[in-house]
Order: sequence, then C-alpha cells, then structure tokens
Amino acid sequence: MVLENVSGPLAADADGDGLLDECQAPGARPFQRGDASADGRVGITDAVVVLRFLFSGGAAPPCADAADADDDGDLRLTDALRVLLRLFLGGEPLPPPGRCGLDPTADELGCEGFEPCEARP
Repeated sequence: MVLENVSGPLAADADGDGLLDECQAPGARPFQRGDASADGRVGITDAVVVLRFLFSGGAAPPCADAADADDDGDLRLTDALRVLLRLFLGGEPLPPPGRCGLDPTADELGCEGFEPCEARP
C-alpha cells in the first residue's frame, strides 16, 4: 500500500526562522539564555544589566527570557549571580536554550526581540 500526501506539506515555517511553527508558542522568539544585554554573548555586562534593572532603575533587558539566567520565571538577583558564577567560578551551565533557541519552560516572561538571533540567516 502506498500513501500519498495530497494536502501539502505536513509542517510549516511561515516566518522563515528555521523553527517549525507548531513548535513555537504564539509570539515566541529565539534567544540565548543569560545574554541580558542581547549582544550575542554571555559576559559580565549581562549581570550588570540585570543588577541595574533590579536595583537602580536601569532599562529593562530587551529580552526578559534571556535575562532569566536560572530559568525560574522571574528576574531576580539570582540571575545575575548565576551568570557571574558561571563566568568566574565554573558554575553549572546555564539552562537551555543555548544560542538562538526557544524557552523550553512556560512562564510569564517574554522576549520582545533578540537581535543576535533575528540577524541569523
């Protein structure tokens, strides 16, 4: 028996981002965990961005999901500490996603945009 697909493709990528549409929550955007400054790499600046936002009225990170370094669904001091521990004391790797992935956990944080991932072909 031979089956033929006459209805068209089984999966779609309407926005051309390389991720199947059914694998993305509505409005989900790819990002890199820990990169609060959205400069394409995780560094000390990311911890400073979170600390300024939390304690001195600094601008909100462009992608709250990226700033949530411990992936607990909130922006807290622990996010800055997690980045610093990873960078300087060899702490545990940050939770997924790595480079340009979607958040594997549901939470109230979002991602307005993450330019390093939007610029990828």
